[in-house]
Amino acid sequence: ERSLEVLEEVSGRAIAPERVLAIGDGPATDVKGGCDFGLDTLFVTGGLALGELGDDPERPDPEKLAAYLDREALTPRYAIGRLR
Repeated sequence: ERSLEVLEEVSGRAIAPERVLAIGDGPATDVKGGCDFGLDTLFVTGGLALGELGDDPERPDPEKLAAYLDREALTPRYAIGRLR
């Protein structure tokens, strides 16, 4: 909620939550927070969870990723190895 308030202050107008993309590599913080708040969420898999998702930060193992998200009860809309 505070992030949306700051966006409104900076832009001078209300920002609809459906126009916001939450991005993070912290499953228990960034990703969970974005998902719980109902935001479209991008999970950067090459960060904190890399060891559980395979060895290649560019291409997480799809089966390991699906199992991990299910186990952690996370529902990000998108996943990417890393941002450049």
